[in-house]
Amino acid sequence: MIQLIRRPRLNIAVNVAIPVTLVTVLLGPSSSSAAQDVVARLGATAMFDSDDHPNAAVSEIGLLAKGKILSEERIVLLDGRTLLFINPSTGELRTAGGEGGGPGEFAGSGLELGLFKGPDGLTVWDLNNDRRLTTFSDSGELLDTRRVNVSGFDHPTAIARLFAVFSDGNLAFVDGGWPIGPVSGDERPREYLVEVGVDEDRRTIVEFLGQDVSYVLFPRITYVAVDGDRVVVADTESEEIKVINRSGAMVYRIPMPGERISVTKEQVETALAQAQANYIRSEEETLRYLTHLGRPTEGLTIQAPQEQEYRHNEVAPPIDAVRFDSSGRLWIRLYVMPGDDVKHWTVWEDGRNTFSVEVGASERWLDARGNLIILRVRNSLGEDRAVVRELVFG
Repeated sequence: MIQLIRRPRLNIAVNVAIPVTLVTVLLGPSSSSAAQDVVARLGATAMFDSDDHPNAAVSEIGLLAKGKILSEERIVLLDGRTLLFINPSTGELRTAGGEGGGPGEFAGSGLELGLFKGPDGLTVWDLNNDRRLTTFSDSGELLDTRRVNVSGFDHPTAIARLFAVFSDGNLAFVDGGWPIGPVSGDERPREYLVEVGVDEDRRTIVEFLGQDVSYVLFPRITYVAVDGDRVVVADTESEEIKVINRSGAMVYRIPMPGERISVTKEQVETALAQAQANYIRSEEETLRYLTHLGRPTEGLTIQAPQEQEYRHNEVAPPIDAVRFDSSGRLWIRLYVMPGDDVKHWTVWEDGRNTFSVEVGASERWLDARGNLIILRVRNSLGEDRAVVRELVFG
């Protein structure tokens, strides 16, 4: 009998559907002038809702893995092996991808694929297709394919951890981490953000501490994000978040948002139940993907880790996600505590906190650009849809 074995999703959000309702904008260029809170609400009607699209390829999305706002006239959604290039205003649709090994086709699917905005267009990383990078234009035209022939990483999984595409086309991988096999203890592993050039030479940009060993509730972790030539390093144990360039030189620092909260017994119990439920839900999602792709699932079973396999930290970290959006703004999510029904994002530009956004617990942030934000909304049946909303200020 084969078991699906993966790390549980330990950063927990309660699966309660509520609308995105509130945006707080902080004005004032420096701490010397008082910040004025300006409240803005999302437009009453979504600018785009995939459920309303006339084409079933959009309205009947299977499992929405990723999405980006390429411009006001173009979004892209990744459903399985299919890229959906959509004009959210007119509904115009162009599809790309599909199963196979030919140009523009993918062997991987969903979360197995990496989706990056590169210097020449939209780049898809397909590890299962002979380590191939495929580049499309913003309208979905196939521009280029190339194989990444990289070896010599310290950790055997590093080749699967393509993290970003830099402005000149060089690649960023994460190397290091826990050894293969069971591990224990309170130490965190050493990891490295490694730049790989088109000529396949490598150099380390920054070293950082990785996540706590598996099955730790309220884990310590370092979040890394890349945009253009900027790299953000956010260790939840630090009092600040660092923004460096590709040479490792400091660009600026920002204070760590959020606060570290001592967890209660009730919160630990809730987090444990949610971690086990999320583990099972994640494995069920994997089985659905495998079935959808026509891969054999006979003999695969799902078994969540037992309660005694978990331990917890006494203090919750201040944040649990760091992302760059398509406008180059830095989005930092405050830690979602057990029982919270919203996810609170703070948004930063050039070291300045510009606004904050509350997102419903059942809504996953995919991307933002300008005054537009794209969310994945999942209902209680596990059905996904993509929604684009406008941030209305004033």
